[in-house]
Amino acid sequence: MAIYTVLARGSDLSDAEAFVDGSVFVKNGFSVLAAAFPALWLIWNRLWLELLAYGLALLGLYMLSGVMHPVGLVILHSLVVLYLALEATSLHTSALLRRGYKELGVVTGHDREECEARFLSHWFGQLDHPATMAVKSSASTGRPVPSDGIIGLFPQPEAKG
Repeated sequence: MAIYTVLARGSDLSDAEAFVDGSVFVKNGFSVLAAAFPALWLIWNRLWLELLAYGLALLGLYMLSGVMHPVGLVILHSLVVLYLALEATSLHTSALLRRGYKELGVVTGHDREECEARFLSHWFGQLDHPATMAVKSSASTGRPVPSDGIIGLFPQPEAKG
């Protein structure tokens, strides 16, 4: 199963064609390309701040090369690349959020096409019938937010009288 985070740019998210053109599906999980080619992956995804941090980490490793054993340097570099590959999805998502995208939700499926179809059918079905979706995603916490305003397991009984 593939898990994708859905982000979209623009204020009018009810227009299907504009939504599809401005939406991005970011696959969650370990990024093999980020592990194999970290600098190229950062450039390809236009993650300039993260590229600067990666360059500074490499500069620090170069400065340590005079005092550290080469095996230690390889291990440290491998840890930096492993961290980058594990956090690639979070880095990409946060960069898109900085560029003005809005996080709309998370969708699962067997492949990207199924996830896109599943999300789009759900999203535009929700716009047609807003009462059908009882829980929406909160972009700030990632936790579901109840639409009826009740927080907790049990609602408070209404006062009779």
